[in-house]
Amino acid sequence: MAQSHENTLTPVQYYILIGITIILFGILLFRIYDLQIRKYSDFSSEAVKNMYRKYNVPAPRGIIYDRYNRPLVYNQSNYDLEVYPFEIRQSEHTWEVLSEILHIPAETLKERMEKNMNGYYRPSKIASSLDFRTVSLIHEYQLELSGVTLTSRPTRQYAQGVQAGHLLGYTAEIDKNSIELLSNQGYRPGDYIGVKGVEKSYEKELKGINGTRYVRINAYGMDFGEDFSKSIPVVPGNDLYLTINKDLQNYVESLADTLPFSVTVLDYTNGEILAMTSQPGFDPAIFSGIVEMDDWLALLNDPCKPLINRTVQGLYPPGSIFKLIAVVAALEDYVISPSKEYHCSGSYRLGRRVYKCWKEAGHGALDLYGAIENSCNVYFYNLIQDVGLERWHRYGRAFRVGTLTGIDIPEEKAGILPDKRYLDEKYGRNGWTVGMLLNMVIGQGDVLVTPIDMARYTCLLASRGKIITPHVGRAIYDKKEEKLRMLSFPEDSVQGVHDRVWDVIHEGMRRVVAGENGTAKVANIPHLEVYGKTGTAQNPHGEAHGWFIGFVKDIQFPYAIVVFVENGKSGSGSAAPMARKIFDYFWKVSAF
Repeated sequence: MAQSHENTLTPVQYYILIGITIILFGILLFRIYDLQIRKYSDFSSEAVKNMYRKYNVPAPRGIIYDRYNRPLVYNQSNYDLEVYPFEIRQSEHTWEVLSEILHIPAETLKERMEKNMNGYYRPSKIASSLDFRTVSLIHEYQLELSGVTLTSRPTRQYAQGVQAGHLLGYTAEIDKNSIELLSNQGYRPGDYIGVKGVEKSYEKELKGINGTRYVRINAYGMDFGEDFSKSIPVVPGNDLYLTINKDLQNYVESLADTLPFSVTVLDYTNGEILAMTSQPGFDPAIFSGIVEMDDWLALLNDPCKPLINRTVQGLYPPGSIFKLIAVVAALEDYVISPSKEYHCSGSYRLGRRVYKCWKEAGHGALDLYGAIENSCNVYFYNLIQDVGLERWHRYGRAFRVGTLTGIDIPEEKAGILPDKRYLDEKYGRNGWTVGMLLNMVIGQGDVLVTPIDMARYTCLLASRGKIITPHVGRAIYDKKEEKLRMLSFPEDSVQGVHDRVWDVIHEGMRRVVAGENGTAKVANIPHLEVYGKTGTAQNPHGEAHGWFIGFVKDIQFPYAIVVFVENGKSGSGSAAPMARKIFDYFWKVSAF
């Protein structure tokens, strides 16, 4: 009979098993203690976090006012649609419902989510500037839209009649590259940033400080209200007060012509700009939401280039408005006296080349006053040879011609005021001639300026040498400090030009408008003492450009005007008539 054997443990094996069991049980107890007691606060905090959904709250930008505290740009609530990728990615039903509400293919919405995604657990925008109907439908289907949220965003709105796109600028959603560069300044995905105009140049003031909302949710993601004890309120951006007169701004924009033009009206005593336009321009309101492709392509493909701010970016030959530089140089250094005469036969021969005056029959004998009044080219062909390049350039540079004005509008370009070094570098030491100087003295050849440069130049002439900084910013209302902070801009003056010189300049400019042969007689206003100078700048690419610069010598109207008409053929025929309308407006509307 076979003997049966039972599986029995030896005492040693038994005690080993008991020891292992005790060790494992001890580890388990320690882990329970670690999780429930020692790390209780950590996991409790995480659990609380999982009870909340965090929303970024964009701060409203500051309001932009005109000089009389009338709003030009303000905010209006708009709604964006965002989704949480970790909740919605696999929910085809949710995508289908969204597609029906938005009338956008589900695949397109998914592509937008992927493009704008900034983390699996962070919201990604798929639609902007929703209308009332769409917002209502999203609320109605809320139970079927898990992981979908509406975000209120303040959107820029513009006062009725105001379309000063180049002046005011616009805002656009910040791109990923800019976020990386500006993350330390509080920018987050979905924020809007100033792109052009004062929206860009005063971005740091207009931008507020974003807030955060903490909303309680359940396991299904349903909203149970905001926890105000955790939420961080927004700080609105500071308000910006401009020097602009809304009525005058609207008026100069209403002068829209078939030709591109620029108008700047400013106070020549301090540089405050009352109106500034570059036409054709654009309506900044089209950039408030999603820019329609048709609108964008129309702006890009317009041959008149409405996106270029001619006032600060356009470089043009100044024509005869530039002749006054040579006048100051000649008089201050006693090269000639105002009574000095030169004879104009309609042309001037230098070597083998003939340089023409605009009046083919000629002006006959003219003194300096007559030369300014008639804008005689031949007089200045003679004068510049007595003045010389170095002296002419020295006075032009003293007037800051060709340099940046420092205007508080972005993307300003500097002009060109040639000197010997410039000409040597461009043409070679023996490659340029005196003939080039004859062209430059009448504002042709290599001389290039912007209209805003000529605005500063006009203010200098009007104020007898004061160099102002043209500007549109007047004051900032600081929301934190709750006080108004006035803005200041640099001022300087031309040294060493005496009143006897300014007297001649002013008398000549007065004759341009009020004289019998003045080239800007059309700009004369019976009730105002208007001073001016026209310019016709030859253009190798088409019709000549027209210029008018002028000012009013009246303590109630210390205003200067610069009008530039691209391809206007002449200053007398295009720019001066436009200036006349603005001078008329000065007289009829006294509240400036």
